[in-house]
Amino acid sequence: WQYNAASRDTDIVYKDAAFTSADFADFWGKFATAVNGATCNDQRVGFDLINEPHTHEESGGKAGDIGISLADWFTCAQAAIDAIRNAGAENTIFVPGMAYTDAALFTTNGSSLAWLNLTDPAQNLAVTAHCYTGVGSSNPTVLRDACSALVAWARTNGTKVNVGEIAID
Repeated sequence: WQYNAASRDTDIVYKDAAFTSADFADFWGKFATAVNGATCNDQRVGFDLINEPHTHEESGGKAGDIGISLADWFTCAQAAIDAIRNAGAENTIFVPGMAYTDAALFTTNGSSLAWLNLTDPAQNLAVTAHCYTGVGSSNPTVLRDACSALVAWARTNGTKVNVGEIAID
């Protein structure tokens, strides 16, 4: 889904064109049907909707980068959740926030508020985040500090969190 030849990086594209929530839902419904058929609905399998959604501005205005707005991203995420559930899958669905899924920004960039508006009849959603705050830091608590607001938010809201990528020096 995400390689954009124009920016030569990940982007919110399919075959180098911006996708719609209907396109995204169509893919996820078909994919969930295929995966659960192949795995006999194995609940150890989860669905991670996309890697690092971001706006064009968050990419630094990189030439050729399309990006996606916060509102459009969460519209696409809800459409995918609905399609996955309509396919009969009850597996965990991992939904990232904006700004390249940055754990440190999740509670301040609108992602946490938008995330709370997602609905799931299976009540099996989780936040997925990345934390690269440790790059260039010698602070031994840099990762904990960067993730603390997200973890506090998740505890308050009874939400699962997966920090899927980290980097430290």
